[in-house]
Amino acid sequence: VNLGSGHTFEARLKDVFNNNQWHYASILHKIENITLSAGHHQVVIANSTLNTNLLKSQLLAPDDDGYLLVGSGFIGCIKEGPNVVLSERSPRVFIHNVEFGKCPLTLCPPCLSMPCQNNAHCEEDNVGNYKCHCPPGFIGKHCEAQVSGRVCENNPCQNNSTCIVSPVGSYKCVCLKGFSGNDCEINIDECLSDPCQNGGTCIDDIDNYTCNCASTGYKGRHCEDNINECEEKPCLNSGTCFDTYGSYSCECPNGFTGQNCEIKVQSCNNWLCQNGATCEDQPHGFKCNCPPGYSGVYCEVNGNGCQPGVCPPNADCFEHAAGIQCICKPGYTGLPSACKPIDACLNSPCHNGGTCSVFGDGFNCSCVPGFTGPTCQTNIEECASMPCQHGGLCIDLVNGYHCNCTADYTGASCEYQLDPCYSNPCLNNGTCHLKVNRDYYCECPPGFEGLNCENNVDDCFMVTCPDNRICVDGINSHECQCPPGLTGDNCTEEMIIAVCPQNNLCRNKSTCRDGIKNYTCECQQGWTGAYCEVDINECEENKNICNKGICLNNAGSYECFCRPGFSGEHCDLDFDECLSQPCENNATCENKINGFNCICPPGFTGQVCSVDINECDSNP
Repeated sequence: VNLGSGHTFEARLKDVFNNNQWHYASILHKIENITLSAGHHQVVIANSTLNTNLLKSQLLAPDDDGYLLVGSGFIGCIKEGPNVVLSERSPRVFIHNVEFGKCPLTLCPPCLSMPCQNNAHCEEDNVGNYKCHCPPGFIGKHCEAQVSGRVCENNPCQNNSTCIVSPVGSYKCVCLKGFSGNDCEINIDECLSDPCQNGGTCIDDIDNYTCNCASTGYKGRHCEDNINECEEKPCLNSGTCFDTYGSYSCECPNGFTGQNCEIKVQSCNNWLCQNGATCEDQPHGFKCNCPPGYSGVYCEVNGNGCQPGVCPPNADCFEHAAGIQCICKPGYTGLPSACKPIDACLNSPCHNGGTCSVFGDGFNCSCVPGFTGPTCQTNIEECASMPCQHGGLCIDLVNGYHCNCTADYTGASCEYQLDPCYSNPCLNNGTCHLKVNRDYYCECPPGFEGLNCENNVDDCFMVTCPDNRICVDGINSHECQCPPGLTGDNCTEEMIIAVCPQNNLCRNKSTCRDGIKNYTCECQQGWTGAYCEVDINECEENKNICNKGICLNNAGSYECFCRPGFSGEHCDLDFDECLSQPCENNATCENKINGFNCICPPGFTGQVCSVDINECDSNP
């Protein structure tokens, strides 16, 4: 790709094309995207994040007569430039079922607004932000501040960082651990990763953090270890201690109650039994005989033990003599009142680029093409189907294969026999014939010779023209012509040259040429006639010149007004609505004529997969 001013850019395709065959290569620039194609192979040369300097090349700028057409169904951002002013009143913008307003996308290329100053280079990262690479002598987020060799004297680096003067007159801050930013002004928040478990509170520090596990029933750096409160023997009066996640419970003997069995139960005289229970005196206190539907020491618990809905969601119910106990289900952690699912994807179990998602009590791996297995650990063997033909050797690749063909065959699967005549080596309508050992010879038409019929036979050889005429060679012929400046039967008459006058009749920017006895007009494209006065109606001469559009004849040219969904000079390009990435939640976009279709992943629906399906609506 020649960018002008002596600058070139090289792009390569992975396949091999030196196989004695003709290949058609093309470079396509469409909507902030440049691709190189050859055969069935394609590679992206530049986009909003890759080789963005190519998109600014003068080769890609529209001409002064260009128009912009926006069709219905378009979702995206259009780069405004000096040649295109986007306005509903602009004579060079054609609108079809489009409402101008705020761009619906949240991530347009941030460098389009050219935020970097002083010739700084703007680079977009993979999350939609930008960074300015300042030229020597400038600093700041937008390279707006000029610096000098004494830039470190004002101590721009914060938080005890070290300032270093660079050879180009700028400076660099070497940050201490726990700080970041150009001037080390940002204290890295180590709590952003939410390292504290089971309800612990994260306290950020310099290059560190602390988990406050107080009142959680857990301990450890991340509050990950359950404290066995029963080791401290909190249950008094011979009560039995049961350890739970983050807490404990005491089963008190007859005659005692309370969280730690510290309260001595009074006799039945105090009528402590509730909900119609009968009180029974015991040697060390009393016992409440609960009616059906109640439990507890005083029959104060309404319900038949572990009934549905007694415990919060994601917690299991257990019955003890002292009552019921709620404990988080397997795969969940935290306090029973707020059990959170354990992140099964925390340790990145999916291999080879697979995407992990929490599924029930475990996880599910979505593998990239070419891999399979529960954790995407297995490379799919594409060679198992033996795709290489005619003795070709199959080499397995990731999500594909490559065939090393024998000397007589070529193609992706060695399906084509090498034919030296396939590339039409014979020129000038010569006929190619096969010989042994994959060789060929050309049968040349009259007037041509050479290995590939590339040489015109000199028909003037051994020809003598009369009257001092000059022999002019043709195709299998010759002609004896008068010398320049002479004419007539005997080449004795002086030729009269008609010189173009200053006020010649050539019209419509045509060029006047000197001629014999009269001058001629060389017409511009789109005009004809002796004086180039007749407009050629391209729309009538070629009814299909605009393909999927409407042709409008102009003076000396024509215009194609494309139907919605198509673009290009001749409306032969299907506009790819998927380039603006309209589908949400990792949905797959499928391009269609004048539209697109989103294939939603499980759990989402809607035109662009923006609606989260509430699986609980079906009361599972």
